Amino acid sequence: MQSYGGVRGSFMQNTGGQAVEVDPYDTEEYRTAFMEFVCRGVPIPKNMRGEIPREFREAQVTLTSDASAVIPTSIMNEIIRQMDSHGNAWAKARKLNVQGGVKIPILALKPTATWIDEDKVSDTQKISSTESISFSYYGLECRIAQSILANVTTLKMFQNLFTTLATEAMITACEIAMFNGDGDGKLTGITTDSRIPAANKIKLKASEITQWTVWKKKVFAKMKKAYRKGEFWMNQATFDSLLAV
Repeated sequence: MQSYGGVRGSFMQNTGGQAVEVDPYDTEEYRTAFMEFVCRGVPIPKNMRGEIPREFREAQVTLTSDASAVIPTSIMNEIIRQMDSHGNAWAKARKLNVQGGVKIPILALKPTATWIDEDKVSDTQKISSTESISFSYYGLECRIAQSILANVTTLKMFQNLFTTLATEAMITACEIAMFNGDGDGKLTGITTDSRIPAANKIKLKASEITQWTVWKKKVFAKMKKAYRKGEFWMNQATFDSLLAV
C-alpha cells in the first residue's frame, strides 16, 4: 500500500440546490472496500479504482489504478496527525511545506565589529551563498501482515488498529533516517551528513562514556555556548547501561 500526496479527485453532489464536494476516496463504501483489501486481500471493486467520469477527475494526480490501493483520506490525515504528536525525535523536527526538487541557497553572513574613529570607517562585508539545501521527494511504504488484521470485523476497529500500526512503523523509519539516513532514497541523517565539519564530530569509547572528566574535555569544551541548552540523543540501551544512575 502506498500513499500519494495531492488532490486525488472529488465528486460534486447536489443537495437541495447547493453543490457539496465529496472525496471519492473517503466515502464509507471505499473505506470498507479498503479494509477488505488490507485484511483479506479482496480486490478493490473496479468502479472504485479510477473508473471515475472524466468530468469529475480533471484535478486528479494519482488514480487508484496506479497503485494497489490508495489509503482513504481520513485515515491518512489521522496518521499524519498522530505522527505530529508522537515520536521523540520526529515530534521535535521542524516540518516545512516546501516544493520538492527546489534548491534554497543558504546565506553565510557573520559580521565582525571594527573599531573606528572620525577618519576611519569599517569595510563593507559581503554576503555569500555558496551552499544550498535541497528538498527531494521520498516515498515511504508501510506493509502490514494480513494475519495481524485477519480478525478485524468492523470499520471502526480497522481504522483504529491500522492507523496505530502504520503510525508507529512510519515514525520509527523516519527517526532512524533522521540520524542514520544515507540520502539514497531517503533523507540524509545527522550523523551521515557530509557538510558537518570533522571538528564537530566527537567519538567516545565505551570506557570513556562513564567518565565525567572526559565529557567535560572532549564534549563540552568543544561545544559552543549557544548549544549548551540542547539535548543529547542516544540509544536507550547505551543510556541505561552506561549513564543511568
